[in-house]
Amino acid sequence: MPTAEADPATQPFFLGTDQRDPRSDETDSIRLRSPEHAEQRHRVTDKSTYSLLSTSSASSARYDKECDPYAQRGVLRINLDDWSGNRWVPTLATDCQPHDYLSQIHRDGRNLSNEPGLDFLRHRVILLFGDSVDRGFLEHFCRIFALGRFEHIGPGHELDPPLPLGREHAPPGYRSDRGDKDWVGNPMGRPSLCYLPSYNTYLLNVFQFGLYPEDETVIHFTHFLPPGGFEDRFDTFVVPILERLAQNRTKARSLAEQETGSASPPRVLPPLRRPISATPDLITLSATFWNLMRHPGDEDDDYGSPDSAKSTLATPTSGADKNATKPAWIEKLGNWAPPSRARQDWWEGRVQSAVRHVGRAWDGAQSGSLILWRTLHMATTVGNWPLNKQYAQNEVAHRVVEVLQAEGRAAESGSTWADWRTKVIPTLGETWDIVDREAVREMGLGKRLGVLDWGKLFFGQEASSFLRPYSLPSKS
Repeated sequence: MPTAEADPATQPFFLGTDQRDPRSDETDSIRLRSPEHAEQRHRVTDKSTYSLLSTSSASSARYDKECDPYAQRGVLRINLDDWSGNRWVPTLATDCQPHDYLSQIHRDGRNLSNEPGLDFLRHRVILLFGDSVDRGFLEHFCRIFALGRFEHIGPGHELDPPLPLGREHAPPGYRSDRGDKDWVGNPMGRPSLCYLPSYNTYLLNVFQFGLYPEDETVIHFTHFLPPGGFEDRFDTFVVPILERLAQNRTKARSLAEQETGSASPPRVLPPLRRPISATPDLITLSATFWNLMRHPGDEDDDYGSPDSAKSTLATPTSGADKNATKPAWIEKLGNWAPPSRARQDWWEGRVQSAVRHVGRAWDGAQSGSLILWRTLHMATTVGNWPLNKQYAQNEVAHRVVEVLQAEGRAAESGSTWADWRTKVIPTLGETWDIVDREAVREMGLGKRLGVLDWGKLFFGQEASSFLRPYSLPSKS
């Protein structure tokens, strides 16, 4: 754990990741594929197999699970009079309390701090690839706590990338949920950027609709801009925005060096943490709540095809908005079923594909980018919210990330990889995508992938707008 003497900048971005022991024999209906699989799972006792799948590793770039305050059981302390009093407090762990980073960031934002700033936060680029919850978090953090510069990347913005060729406009006959005849792309779905001048750090949020293919559920919302798929939105928005941001940062750095060099007396800028590039230092991913909103009846097995989304097709509204459309799930909030076996299989495969796609970006392991899968919080105050389905999605995704970590560690050694192929892969089932060792090594997920169990920390907190948390926990 980070102690008073320890340097919190060593591995700050993995603070808060969960490292549950996958070797536990407790019953988990989500992981078990059949009674036969359950029997086999409990019968496997090869310690080498357990060690291959263990999430605890000396080579992992994460805090030890005994030392991470956010992995401890605890309480989210609420203080509506003093915003700095809202914090996670581990139970029976006085020697494992979190640092008060927010107060330091706030003081630095006001230029009132007489203390050294958070060095690990300087010259960073952080990417939040998620939904409106991530956007709200970024805006609250930037405007209220960090006192940074927050802006939406809208039409005409220097960072705004072009839409895919041929999809610059909506197809003939299109109607949004508000009657618009073309893509609107309102700020809800636009990328947003926060700049922290005191740290020269950028935080970018790019909106995405989850892991389902683009379908009628998403294209009729006013904040939709094509494309709608996870990987496509990553390539269309995230990559070019970061490339343009790197170009702007390079120009600004060059200009600043010229100004300081010509000053009297000449001055030298502090060195950068690493050369400016389009590669982010930290990436957070989430499945978004859109996965819960789509295919609510769970009646189709062909989840790879947008044509199979029978229950999510947009339906005409009545009255003044008769030309508008709205998704059918709005009318079926109470009908969401727990995930079927086919849905779980599909979900296991999609989480793998999404994480690996991001893992290959920017030259994979060479980029050094840390990747965290953020779990969703439970919107317990929203009526008819499908808590069982959401819990299942969180658990499956969490387990997939654990196995991707183990796969990455196994690929670092030839003998370990051989054991992985012969002893572990046969136990993972048909949904596990078999990737060759070199491709796994190039992604390097064993050392740079983790889980941010944000959902657990915010369990039970009220929502301000349907399912988005308040700027302060439980603020009413």
